Amino acid sequence: MKILLLKCGDICYDGVVIMLRNILKYMDKTGMEIWLYANGRVADEEIAGEFSNMGIILVTGGQDGLDDEKTSADIRRLCRAERFDIVHCNTGNNRFSGIALMAAKAGGNAVRIAHSHNTNGADKTYSAKANAFRRINRELAHVHLACSASAADHLFGAGCKHIIIRNGIDTAHFKYDEKIRNEIRSALGIPDDTILIGNIGKMINQKNQEFLLNVMSVLKKRQIASRLMILGEGALREMLELQISSLGLMNEVLLPGNIDDIAPYLNAMDVFAMPSVFEGLPVAAVEAQAAGLPVILSDVISRETDLTGNVTFLSLEEGCEKWADSILEASKRKREDTAIRVLEKGFDIRHTASVLRKMYIKIYDKRKGRIK
Repeated sequence: MKILLLKCGDICYDGVVIMLRNILKYMDKTGMEIWLYANGRVADEEIAGEFSNMGIILVTGGQDGLDDEKTSADIRRLCRAERFDIVHCNTGNNRFSGIALMAAKAGGNAVRIAHSHNTNGADKTYSAKANAFRRINRELAHVHLACSASAADHLFGAGCKHIIIRNGIDTAHFKYDEKIRNEIRSALGIPDDTILIGNIGKMINQKNQEFLLNVMSVLKKRQIASRLMILGEGALREMLELQISSLGLMNEVLLPGNIDDIAPYLNAMDVFAMPSVFEGLPVAAVEAQAAGLPVILSDVISRETDLTGNVTFLSLEEGCEKWADSILEASKRKREDTAIRVLEKGFDIRHTASVLRKMYIKIYDKRKGRIK
């Protein structure tokens, strides 16, 4: 069975790449030859190496943006040359998905899967162009997958029949451990009486981390012992560093960069905050809940993200003062072991990987005439 996975953008530490890596890590790949095409570049050699070590054949388009003609030509050429059985497009970008599905159709007769991993605040108006791509995604995909109902609506339009594939994690790995918490906080120089607020995400406009810096400024003015730690890298790092300097937060904000194993750092946190301007169902928020953290999310994020009852949704329009209040309130909650709740909601990566493998096999067997 030959499978082509498609991804918009670079091979880097973003949500889709991490999700694909985790699924493939835990999937039984017996009988499968899996390729991964990204229209961007390899921006992180380490994570690219992880795919290679799993036997995944990695192909990149070398684009800085979304070049429709080159993306289409790349996918069409791959499909014609390799004669894939399944083409599985993973994105929250309905334009990329539409282009990819058209190219896959032109390049062969593979079964086409469209998988929505995100929403997009820019598409709230449902422009004519956005709706045109939604129609393409709806009509050209044989199978419609999504991480949440809102993500499905974004890629396919409201009312399209779809299957939810949970953004699973290794729940046991993220289980809260007080010993690890103390070790990491000691290494970071975080006193016991200091509130450590955490955020994980690529430093891009979508993640809105500059808002959190303004929240930290409010907490500092109130003389609240607190720190903010943002795990990730991205194009806006320099801008965030300038903002940290201008707000006088050099001693209050930590930017460790990309961390391969974030579980120990989640143990060290007291509150997890994500003021994104759009999301699908963020994996980082699932991981934070498995670690027993109270979580504060912007209200544009799907309510399906609340797996533990310890999630607060706040509008960004309520402002930094309200977010600061909510962070303080959340930090007073008793830490609980909530990994089992996340597992029971079906967000375990082993389950996710098993569901996808079974789906691939069923598609392949039907394609080969083994089942009707």
